[in-house]
Amino acid sequence: MDDNVLIRKQLMLAQRALRREFDLNFAPRMSIPLSSLEGMVFMFMCESGAESASEAIAEFNLNKSTLSETFFALEKKGLIESFTSDEDKRKKRLVITEKGWHFFDEQRHIDEDYEKKVASVLGGESKREELLSLLEKLTNALGAERN
Repeated sequence: MDDNVLIRKQLMLAQRALRREFDLNFAPRMSIPLSSLEGMVFMFMCESGAESASEAIAEFNLNKSTLSETFFALEKKGLIESFTSDEDKRKKRLVITEKGWHFFDEQRHIDEDYEKKVASVLGGESKREELLSLLEKLTNALGAERN
């Protein structure tokens, strides 16, 4: 089998296994169920202080409609609120609610436990760092090719 196919297959299998591990052993601990995209966008907003869709679009390379659906879901769950921007009435400002900040604390602990689990499966923190470095290199290289 071609090496490129092996890499693609292993990446796909690893992604599915990681998602299954999270869904079975970590997601049930969340007080508010979120999709993986909702979770990533929400955590990004909390950790970066992002208040606009354009910041999330730049971070995740998502289209506006997908992001709008994600923000709508987060708002419906009470984690964020949207306000018309004072500077530009066409834009919305997104703000984390008090409920959202409480959920962020909860989610951060769950994410830390998940990271520890993945690190232990890999063989320790140094292997985790090695994997992160390789994934970042891959993402940057492929992301650069896309632009």
